[in-house]
Amino acid sequence: MRVEGGRRAARERLVANTRTTQAGIAIGSVGVGYLAVFGPEILESVRYAAPAGVVHEIGTSLASSVAGLV
Repeated sequence: MRVEGGRRAARERLVANTRTTQAGIAIGSVGVGYLAVFGPEILESVRYAAPAGVVHEIGTSLASSVAGLV
């Protein structure tokens, strides 16, 4: 009885790990696809928005980064 319970727990961990891996692969694939399609346009828009020779400092915290962007 105890061995079967251990097998069931091991099977449940395997299924959970498999689903986590599948979700990671799916999210990564979407991210790579998004960057492949829109990456050059995003980079070009950033280059267009920032004049040459201007350096923007971005803060280390989320609040200062958002404030700098606004």
